[in-house]
Amino acid sequence: MRSEYSLTTRSSSNFVSLVLPLAALALLVFLAPAARAAVTIESFSAGAAGTIAGGHTDVNTSFQLRTLDGSKGALPTGGEPQDIIVTTPPGLVGDLRNIPECPRSLFSQDGMIREAVGGCPADTQVGEAALDINSGPYTGLVTWGVYNIQPSANEPALLGIQGMVAGVVTEVVPIFVSALAQNDYALTATVETVPRIPFNVSTLGASVTLWGVPASHYRRDGDSGGSPGERAGGNREYGTIAAAPASQWKPFMENPTACATTPVTELSINTYEEPTSFSSATATSPNPTDCATVPFAPSIKAEPDTDEAGAPAGLDFELAVPQSNRPDGRGSAELEKALVTLPEGMTISPSAASKLLEACTNEQFAAGSNVPAECPAASVIGEDEVESPLVLSGPLKGKVYLGQPLGTDPTSGQMFRIFQELQGFGLDIKLQGSVVANPETGQLTATFSNLPELPFQSFRMRLDGGPNAVLVNPQTCGANTTTAKLYPYSGNPPATPSSTFTTSDGGNACPASLPFSVQSAISSASPQAGALSRLSVTFNRADETQPLERIDATLPAGLLGYVSKVALCEPSQALVGSCGAESRIGTVTTTAGAGSDPLTVGGSVYLAHGSNGYPFMLSVVVPAIAGPYDLGNVVVPVWLQVNSNGSLTAVSGSLPSILDGIPLDIRSITMSIDRPGFTVNPTNCGPLSLSGTATSLSGATAALSAPFAVSGCASLPFKPSFTAATRGSTSKQDGASLTVRVTQSPSEADIHSVHVELPKSLPSRLSTLNKACTEQQFAANPAGCPRGSIVGTAVAHTPLLSVPVSGPAILVSHAGAAFPELDLILQGDGITIDLVGNTDIKKGITSSTFATVPDVPISGFELSLPEGPYSIVAANGNLCKQTLLMPTTITGQNGAVNTQTTKIAVTGCPKLKPTIKLTKVEDKGSSLRVTFNTTSKGSVTFTGPGVVGKTVRDLASGSHRLTVALKHGGPAPFAGGRALELRASLDTGKRIVAKTTSVSSKEG
Repeated sequence: MRSEYSLTTRSSSNFVSLVLPLAALALLVFLAPAARAAVTIESFSAGAAGTIAGGHTDVNTSFQLRTLDGSKGALPTGGEPQDIIVTTPPGLVGDLRNIPECPRSLFSQDGMIREAVGGCPADTQVGEAALDINSGPYTGLVTWGVYNIQPSANEPALLGIQGMVAGVVTEVVPIFVSALAQNDYALTATVETVPRIPFNVSTLGASVTLWGVPASHYRRDGDSGGSPGERAGGNREYGTIAAAPASQWKPFMENPTACATTPVTELSINTYEEPTSFSSATATSPNPTDCATVPFAPSIKAEPDTDEAGAPAGLDFELAVPQSNRPDGRGSAELEKALVTLPEGMTISPSAASKLLEACTNEQFAAGSNVPAECPAASVIGEDEVESPLVLSGPLKGKVYLGQPLGTDPTSGQMFRIFQELQGFGLDIKLQGSVVANPETGQLTATFSNLPELPFQSFRMRLDGGPNAVLVNPQTCGANTTTAKLYPYSGNPPATPSSTFTTSDGGNACPASLPFSVQSAISSASPQAGALSRLSVTFNRADETQPLERIDATLPAGLLGYVSKVALCEPSQALVGSCGAESRIGTVTTTAGAGSDPLTVGGSVYLAHGSNGYPFMLSVVVPAIAGPYDLGNVVVPVWLQVNSNGSLTAVSGSLPSILDGIPLDIRSITMSIDRPGFTVNPTNCGPLSLSGTATSLSGATAALSAPFAVSGCASLPFKPSFTAATRGSTSKQDGASLTVRVTQSPSEADIHSVHVELPKSLPSRLSTLNKACTEQQFAANPAGCPRGSIVGTAVAHTPLLSVPVSGPAILVSHAGAAFPELDLILQGDGITIDLVGNTDIKKGITSSTFATVPDVPISGFELSLPEGPYSIVAANGNLCKQTLLMPTTITGQNGAVNTQTTKIAVTGCPKLKPTIKLTKVEDKGSSLRVTFNTTSKGSVTFTGPGVVGKTVRDLASGSHRLTVALKHGGPAPFAGGRALELRASLDTGKRIVAKTTSVSSKEG
């Protein structure tokens, strides 16, 4: 008979972050034949021969099973073991680098003739297993070797027991070594399906010893026997080799380096009879000692993949922990906790989220389990690698994932999380790290706690580079230092290694400070003058320039919005970003982050009532969503000032520079005012532009300038109506009055300038001109001007506003000017407009020119200069008996000119009886030319013999001249020298008056 054991592939547990599992710890293994019931563990002990922390010492694990009758020769109670699992104390490890591997072919074969089979070489032995068996004549201890076996591709390490049964059959028992997540990655050794040895052998107990320095022991070939008879005969040299010279000794087993933790070993056994039921036992051993002198000298190296200042950068990070290989030395303390602080200025880059960036959830990562992570591909932000003395086949490699945020506090460690997974050779090791970001500077500190108590000599992590790198280099040139606090399990103070890299300006000499410049652009979706069209304004800055802090921009004159069509949001709502849809007027698009592919986020623009002395305000609301991070809304107020020239000045609040520890590095802002029927283009096709100033976070300023133009001004109609009136009742004390009115129809070109000349009958009052307000007082506060300088009022109606603007007309004197100017202060809806009229007096004629009327649509305007002690107009003569004419020139924003002689209507004159008077009648042969006066408005009719009757309706009062045709079909009107009777009548609608005159022929 012969026993066969098939080696199987096992998936081991997970390993994480900065440490690697120790490969193999020899476990106790025992062999058993068929059994009968549930196994009972009578005794179990485990411990090292020495307690020096990190020392290289033999480690023994022993157990004894309870027998049926308690005697030495009896069978074990309960049944025959099927699986044996031993979990060692954390930190108890073995260095497989120092032990040759037994070829798998020599371990997996067996045979009836020892000499024909061979076995594991003696220099691969790492310990001994002594089995207490009971099977007839072979009752007693059988001692076999424990060997370092060549692992398969999916195994981190493999130990095995190999020996002879009765000197005839070679038996092998593989011990699978793994690091399980549920055991905090302490080493676990498992014997699966214990082989049944022939000859009805039962195992009563076993003792396994792993050597601290294997080469210092006698070692045996793997197939050399260990029958009770041979051992009793004391054949020490049979099948063994002597200890190697001390110069060839290398350590294998190593004690834990945590003196505060009591080592605990766990044993679990099930049976063939009851495979789902395990019997367990634990064994404690003395705490390690002398932790204060355990070596621990780690070093770090951190370098970005580019040295360009301010550029997105990948990061290569390496942590090295030197491992001692001296048999009389001590192993390095294992790493328990690592804090790594990146240089100030090396921060999270918003550009990382410009592509699809996802986060890995706790469920997907499955920390604490042996199941491979199922994180989405879009959550991968780098890769990692670790080399350990526990795994000889090669380094473990894995990926770095972005962990799902569990909060929005950058200082909590729950907002920025890093998951790391290392896989290979049957191991799958995971670690969760947290990153804290300074909310004011963005400086990053990563923390990994409760690291597996396993040795490693090198851990490397590479965070991806390129335009969407997670990190960005410091903006400034020079040395940048990464620091670390590395806490050992020994409890000693942390090591504080550091690493420095240098940033430059793309290889060029670094400037003393970053430059600052901002480009701007402005455009309308339709270039048609006066059209309602979508407006777009953009500001952007180049990479590696100072970040934006504020923008003050003045739009082209005449580029305005219909505030009257919007339900304005309240300031309190606007400042917190809670305006409703009825206030929305457009969108905003912002890019943030360094490199060629910054993050783009969009938001909305709302119109609100103003605050801080401004009439209106924009509430710019941008949801700060970047990949898996939802940081709420970023709200930036933009206050709007309406200028007297019809332009708007936008003054932004401070742009956010850092949000929850992430420096935003805002690169561009594009605002699109797209509410239908809101924005109206200028009606002036001359050169226009946006202007202003941008301010950087450090206080530097840059001028803003962008051209703007509309076309089609000549096609705009321009037919304003201008009328004037005065009262006929005047006095020397109160002077005269004057009221002018201007109206326009929709879609006309706006008015650019108005020039009027008063008739000599309405001269300026010098006494009032002398009371003009000084320009200093007017500039300081027009309300402080003397009462005598306030000569009237003005009111303007514009469809842009829901209320008219109105205010006083004030005379203001200026040094060097011959006459005061007339300033119209128009206010309403928080707006103040100053219309300036320049005054001139020549030869008794006063002219006034408003040369810079704003490019604003006006449906109606009225200027009233009343009578009174401060009237600006006097009267020469009785105005009721005069015809008052006012030459007027109105120029449109499109250049069209409207010239007229405006008759000033005189009101308040005494009522006169309607009369008509023929002052002159001239015979023109075939017609009469009649000159006449009327005192009232009405219809005038001419009749008489030989006259073709004629009626002129709605004729205004005053002097008129008409032509009346004569009849020629009958007798000549003047035949025989007769005179012609011409009758003229005036019908006012209320009464009819007539006048008859005799007309003689010119020949008579």
